[in-house]
Amino acid sequence: EIGNTKVLQYVQSMEIDTRGWMWILDVARINLEGYGQPKLLIWNIPLNCSIRTYIFPDSILPYLGSFANDIVVDETHGFAYISDTWGTGGLVVYDFNNDISRRFGNDKSLLGNNSNQMPILGRYYNVIAPTDGISLSYDTKVVYYCELSRMILWALPSEVLRNFSLTDEQIGAYVMLVGTKGYSDGMTYGSSGTLYYGD
Repeated sequence: EIGNTKVLQYVQSMEIDTRGWMWILDVARINLEGYGQPKLLIWNIPLNCSIRTYIFPDSILPYLGSFANDIVVDETHGFAYISDTWGTGGLVVYDFNNDISRRFGNDKSLLGNNSNQMPILGRYYNVIAPTDGISLSYDTKVVYYCELSRMILWALPSEVLRNFSLTDEQIGAYVMLVGTKGYSDGMTYGSSGTLYYGD
């Protein structure tokens, strides 16, 4: 049912942890238009029941201007990290144990490139998307992320993102430029220490 915040509207991504909990990310904005309340639904697959539904505040994922694109889950510490692929981009952090969230924004590593021309089969397209791909190292110590419109890989210590007392500026001081790569969207980190991403 379109517009019913109690049900899923537009599922963009999900992740299943070792307990069989499915973390379902609902963008909520149908066709990325109009108003929608992004939410995170956590579903216990073995017991076939809902564990929690968290509706993000408008200040974290704006109801008229956000795209909750991808999610990675840190089961050890009880956190989820989400990329917002809209506007100037952002990283959203959800604290399961305290049922709260925060946003990291206003940083050069999130913005994307508005003048980007992406080559696809001999033609160039103006792809300007900001923060997109996101991944978590196997030891949960590092969050990797990238923009779709730049061939750059960034990283942040996860403990910094988990510290909700830090400002955007303070978090930005810990941003690491890992290196360059091809254009890519989704990423995943393997147990062998290898980061995989599409091209």
